[in-house]
Amino acid sequence: MNKYWKLVIWGAVGGLLGFTFYYFFGCNGTCPLSSKWYVSTLYGTFAGLLMAFPTNKSEARHEKEEDN
Repeated sequence: MNKYWKLVIWGAVGGLLGFTFYYFFGCNGTCPLSSKWYVSTLYGTFAGLLMAFPTNKSEARHEKEEDN
């Protein structure tokens, strides 16, 4: 799978989970993470993007070999 598609998919899943967190657990006060839908969605997207990056050198090397 192309590494950019992997980033897009993980970012979208993270954003969806961030919005879901806001929808079900969000507060109407001064909570910095869950008081606004776009903040929690952006945090979720960022977390999803972090999950998309390879975790060890052998996985990164394997993806590099697939791209060539």
